[in-house]
Amino acid sequence: MSPKHILIVLVVLSLVFFVRYRIPNTSNVVSDNIEITGSYNKMKRIIRVKNARLIKRVLTVNEVLEGLPYSYGTQDEYGRMEKVGCIGNGEVIVYNADRIGRGVQIIKSNKQFIELALRLPSTSYDVDVLYDLAKNIARQWSSKRIVDVDSGQKVLLSDIITLKDRDNDININLLSYTYSFDPYIVVCPSVFYPISIDSHTIKSFGTKETYSLYADYLHSRQTIEAYYCRVIIASYPELGGIIGLYPLSADIDIIVPIKPEAMYDSDDGVKECDQYYMAFPLDAELLKVDYDTFIAKVPANLIEQFDATHWHLKPMSRELLDALFEGK
Repeated sequence: MSPKHILIVLVVLSLVFFVRYRIPNTSNVVSDNIEITGSYNKMKRIIRVKNARLIKRVLTVNEVLEGLPYSYGTQDEYGRMEKVGCIGNGEVIVYNADRIGRGVQIIKSNKQFIELALRLPSTSYDVDVLYDLAKNIARQWSSKRIVDVDSGQKVLLSDIITLKDRDNDININLLSYTYSFDPYIVVCPSVFYPISIDSHTIKSFGTKETYSLYADYLHSRQTIEAYYCRVIIASYPELGGIIGLYPLSADIDIIVPIKPEAMYDSDDGVKECDQYYMAFPLDAELLKVDYDTFIAKVPANLIEQFDATHWHLKPMSRELLDALFEGK
């Protein structure tokens, strides 16, 4: 198989991944950091629940969620929801499907203890998910306390409300914080994909009166059922060297970057792609068009800003995509 045909297969597989795994499996419905313009700061609330039973066993995810109105899934290495309602190879995340925010990660699970991680700043709904899960696990393991891993504090289940109030206050403080290099972009890994928020917007959520709007913002952007497009790096000497390809598909919502950027390892160190293209598989051919040229040609009613760093491309027919690519 030639390199050209291998690349076409990779593009098609990336789209098949979306169709197969991105659509929720409702029949089985029961990270984690903040990135600020390049820096990756680990900010989590970690809660541990220990097993107090004499005869110990590992709890399944369905048992952890037993009786709770929450959903779960698995995220891939890019922070995108990979599989809804079942376990994959990535990290398990639990969330409120009615108020989709940043979710709660199950980061460690064995018969001795389970650790849950809440990404900060989270929404009040995520805080509820964290402590509802902790109480549910404690009930099944006959535990009377949970442990705040950062402080080592042991808290009675009856006193969890104090932790919830504390975490909501911390969220508000984090949202309102102003960094010295303002303006900036905050990238919030969330349940279905990362969401970028500009500093002005995120600070506007940092009061008790506006805190709920943060939850509204995250939820509204994760109910689109969109394919969060990731770049494929390939060598195309005839197009200028190493290029970044963003694969598109017909009839689905797609999220793409406003300013494409991709790095790769070379013999001379880490480098950025020379050029960027949109790609569309057509039969045995991979159609390509300059990234910015394509964006400029998309009809105004089919493109809108998704967040601080991404476009939302609304569903386009195969005929329209053919015309946009062939008209290059």
